[in-house]
Amino acid sequence: MADSALKDIAEQYNDIADKVQHFQEAVVRRLPEGFNKIVEHATELKQQLSESNIDLAVVHDYMTQEAANVVENLQKEFDKPLPDEMDERARYRNEMISKGLDGLETAFVDVCVKSDRMSEEDARRIFDPVKKGIEDGLLVAGNIVDKHPKVFETIIITAVCLVIPESFILRPILSAFGFGPTGPIKGSLAAWMQSRFWGGAVAKGSWFAYFQRAGMLKGILGKLKAILAGILAL
Repeated sequence: MADSALKDIAEQYNDIADKVQHFQEAVVRRLPEGFNKIVEHATELKQQLSESNIDLAVVHDYMTQEAANVVENLQKEFDKPLPDEMDERARYRNEMISKGLDGLETAFVDVCVKSDRMSEEDARRIFDPVKKGIEDGLLVAGNIVDKHPKVFETIIITAVCLVIPESFILRPILSAFGFGPTGPIKGSLAAWMQSRFWGGAVAKGSWFAYFQRAGMLKGILGKLKAILAGILAL
């Protein structure tokens, strides 16, 4: 379904067909094992954490907590909305992505070093491919959405759904950029990041908004209702 949706976008908008292809290669390109590029890196990271006897749940919880701090720091530094001029907008977004991922890398290194089971050098080494993959995917997605805001939901939900297999590390990272607020990342922080990162692309009542709401609801029944609403909207 994701591949088909991206193919439709490329056919409908010829001017961004090359960017959609780049997005597929960077984020959702299928590998023989059935995982995409970012998930492959995350799987390798998990394996190395497990081999070092580092608790994945501890890493997830710490990264989730620190993701909220990263967003709060970004909120202080990037207090202006996205510029209207496309080149300036790209530079502004790129700087925000870089600062955000640097903060998340620091958090990952901290939790690994505090475990006394991995050195700072090794922690940075295994995190680097995940960091670069996400950075590349976000930059390309931003460029696509800037040109055609209507494809925002398809691009983002495609990426989010395909990284679910390794959500223990990818979910806290993506939450810092406004995808599915979790733990201490409050809805207001997520909404701020969405507005700063995507501008006005998130429409009220869109299926992306329904899935976002599902991430903030407690209890399986509430989540199922919100997800069903999103499917019906789609």
